[in-house]
Amino acid sequence: MNDWITWVIQGAIGILIGLLGWLWKQDRKTKDKQLATQDQRIGNLEKKFEQLPFVYTTREDFIRSMTTVEQKLDKIIDRLPPKE
Repeated sequence: MNDWITWVIQGAIGILIGLLGWLWKQDRKTKDKQLATQDQRIGNLEKKFEQLPFVYTTREDFIRSMTTVEQKLDKIIDRLPPKE
């Protein structure tokens, strides 16, 4: 009788371990698919970023150019006739 109970318990534990292993494997497959999709999306974004020009404006350059534009606008405003 004890042998029979031991076999049932061992069988149940074996089935439980097998089920957990199968679930883990399925979860792993899903994660691998998600990672592959993300890798593909990242690769596409990297290609798009490589096509962008590597030109930027520093803050100092922007301030310098805006100062020039403001000076020109001031000159234009000075040439306009006064409002009545």
